[in-house]
Amino acid sequence: MAAKKRKFSEDYIKFGFTFIEKDELQLPQCVICMKVLSNDSMRPNRLERHLKQQHPTLLLKTKEFFSSKAESLKRMRLDKSGSYHTGVSQHLKASFEIAFMIAKQKKPHTIGEELIKPCVLKATQIILGEDAEQKMKSISLSNNTVKRRIDDIAADIKAQIINKVKLSPFFAISCDESTDIVNCAQLIVYVRYIGGDIIEEEILYSQSLTAGTTSEDIFNSISNFVEKNDLDWNKLIGLCTDGAPAMIGVRSGLAIKLKEKNPAMGFIAKLQLWNKKLSSENVISFSRLFEAIKNNKLDANLEADIKTHLQALEDEFRRYYRDIDSESPIWHMTRNPFVVDVLQLPEEIQDEFLEMKADSSMKDDFHLLTLEKFWIKRLPVNSKLASLALRVLIPFSSTYLCETGFSALVLIKTKQRNRLDVSNDLMIALARTEPRINQLVQNMQAQVSH
Repeated sequence: MAAKKRKFSEDYIKFGFTFIEKDELQLPQCVICMKVLSNDSMRPNRLERHLKQQHPTLLLKTKEFFSSKAESLKRMRLDKSGSYHTGVSQHLKASFEIAFMIAKQKKPHTIGEELIKPCVLKATQIILGEDAEQKMKSISLSNNTVKRRIDDIAADIKAQIINKVKLSPFFAISCDESTDIVNCAQLIVYVRYIGGDIIEEEILYSQSLTAGTTSEDIFNSISNFVEKNDLDWNKLIGLCTDGAPAMIGVRSGLAIKLKEKNPAMGFIAKLQLWNKKLSSENVISFSRLFEAIKNNKLDANLEADIKTHLQALEDEFRRYYRDIDSESPIWHMTRNPFVVDVLQLPEEIQDEFLEMKADSSMKDDFHLLTLEKFWIKRLPVNSKLASLALRVLIPFSSTYLCETGFSALVLIKTKQRNRLDVSNDLMIALARTEPRINQLVQNMQAQVSH
């Protein structure tokens, strides 16, 4: 049975108490020491006991005296530079920081109220005294509070990551799925992108696959996330999965999606279609040629020339829009531009390649910087070359990070916590991005000190 929600009575001012609202509950607050009690303490006998024990010299004071103190307290709440407001801000920040550490260490939310807070209070009482202990009691670490803090922190981290992905000229993803303690399928997706002068990798999101684990289910999850968060399909240059049949289906599904979303990939598909039609002497796709020959048979030499031209176009497009293997000149150029013969590179980047090699600072940068930093630094100067190189460097080489994520999942979702939605806890546990806790505190300030 849910605990009764007690309401404040104006008559309680005679005991020196007003109230604040928190988590949709009215909590009694002493107008003398500003201590906040639990909602269950909203009873005359408990409020009077606090007055007798904590402020015995004020027992004979009138209602008017306590009402005056209540008005002063109310003004302090409204003044953001006041000591009370500062105290609320500090308590709120402490609550966020502790909740963040709970999730980071993959611990149950109840540990805040059951272990951490009692330990903090006891240590504070021993080292700093009872007055300091009273201040610490205002730190909210209940199960529900910790859950809300974790949700807010995870949302902030995810927003930061998505914003960085949007700013990156390219990104790649790695995904895998596994089952948790209750045999619920969980999808984890990581992302690699350019963040500043390095390539960063972060957890992008995780989600329970309630509908199933087919390639279509996994693909729909990724597709929905990309579109919901306004990520650019044209910037997605790589997908890494394991070799499971469902994941191979995801790869082909995403390839189809890329062709639909990326004009260049779509054009390659058209070139292939036109070539197939030519083999059966179907030239309807070429309107002028169709009009020229009408019902006549297509000349074999002309057909061969058109096919050669279409294949050449496809080859040129594939220089930019295909998986680059370790034997290609682009791969070797990425690893070391000094060992590549310019004539081995696509003609359209040869001039830019020679210009880059003529740059006196280029050789020093190559030896001083990592490959990632080198090519990111060249991006504004040698955009075509750097874009090709970064298409080699950004994609994931394995699903190792996803597997690490599943190890964290085992620790978070246990038999005792089998009904937990782990997505936000998992986001905090796996993310490298630091939450903007000061900003979160400022956003909540008005609500908490209301």
